Amino acid sequence: MATTVLERSGDVARRARRFVRATLVDWGWSDVEVAELLVSELASNAVQHSESTTVGVTVRQVDGAVLVEIANVGAGEPTRQPPDPTRIGGHGLAVVAELARAWGVRRADAATVVWFELAGR
Repeated sequence: MATTVLERSGDVARRARRFVRATLVDWGWSDVEVAELLVSELASNAVQHSESTTVGVTVRQVDGAVLVEIANVGAGEPTRQPPDPTRIGGHGLAVVAELARAWGVRRADAATVVWFELAGR
């Protein structure tokens, strides 16, 4: 397991991507682009839709898959928006749902944790 806590800022998505990429490459994973895209979406959402001063990123290997969790302090629960090609933004969770093997939201004390799972190496 690898974890980091990132201070809230405009580049949190970039820093989360770098952390996930470095972790997965260190673990021998070669296909990391989808993980980078999905963690970018979720880290951006955490900053955009919460007042949290930090964003936690955790990466785990579970039964041949990778599980990535993004945590922020707050009680809000992300909801997937219905498709609307005329809307700018609001498509991040649809992308996560399409590309991840599984994804979800859970509460952990005062935090909201959005997670996704990817298969393969």
